[in-house]
Amino acid sequence: MHELHHALDLIARHQDNVLGRSQVLEAGGSDRFISGCLERGLWQPLQAGAYLVGSAPPTWHQSLRGGLIAAGPGAEVARRAAHRLWGLEGLQGAAPLELNVPFGSLPIPDGVLVHRSRRSEPPVHLGGLPTTSVERRLLELGAHCPTIVIEKAAASAFRLGRSTPAKVNRYLVEHAGKGRRGVSKLREAMKLYEDGGRTPGSSGGVAFLRELRLAGIEAPVRQVTIDLPGGGKATVDFAWPRRRKALEFVGWWTHSDARRQDDDTWREDDIRAVGWDLRRVAPWSLQHRPLELARSVQRFLCRDLHLSGAVPDTERRGGRGQRPR
Repeated sequence: MHELHHALDLIARHQDNVLGRSQVLEAGGSDRFISGCLERGLWQPLQAGAYLVGSAPPTWHQSLRGGLIAAGPGAEVARRAAHRLWGLEGLQGAAPLELNVPFGSLPIPDGVLVHRSRRSEPPVHLGGLPTTSVERRLLELGAHCPTIVIEKAAASAFRLGRSTPAKVNRYLVEHAGKGRRGVSKLREAMKLYEDGGRTPGSSGGVAFLRELRLAGIEAPVRQVTIDLPGGGKATVDFAWPRRRKALEFVGWWTHSDARRQDDDTWREDDIRAVGWDLRRVAPWSLQHRPLELARSVQRFLCRDLHLSGAVPDTERRGGRGQRPR
């Protein structure tokens, strides 16, 4: 009996401490053995035929795995649950347990949203869980969400290395058939990457780019690296190289402590020293007064660099390492 427990613990360790009835039976257990583990509090019932090892409350991932076991062969994590599983941005609120199952499948796990479809695409396994691909998820978003949500989700997928613009465009060619909802919105979202530029560094950056487009403002280059005095480098969120203008988002969580604020001040000084004009934007402005922000950016682009207070590098003593402290 000890050997059986040990074997099952090894299996559970690699799948969020969740076991399926078929796995217990294959390892040499029985329904009587399962009942004993449940009665003694060693396991908890998650779904029909799915058990959680231990007494702690189940996590979202454990509940999701239990739902997959109960749904049976062919089930896969889908829609909002897939969105969360992939770590994509764009949606607010908690993700329900949501699965795709083959058309005609009967089991409905407790507390799980089940979608039945005749559309069949090979699942992708993430952390041992079968799920829909990132590309399919982006297309599904277009059926229910505005384009900005798709843009944010796509940008986060590209930053995380979950997908690429080329993969999304290839998916559109292969799967954007007649009657498929969301195609036009996903194509619109992918226009951002037609220039081959880098992915925006945050969902706020994606929203900012959209506001610029709506205001008819010249599109910036994304994630531009500037050479600084003394051999250093600084990557800014957006830049207009021909105008020598750069813009950065300043989030509270990453720029709130005194040391980071001091580093930002020195970094800004270095950027100005090599002839660039820098504008910093707080996400609050983007959320609460986007029109005013767009007008402010337009004024910033038209502002003469020599009136902005930039100091030519020849008038400085050197890079950051040469400043007196």
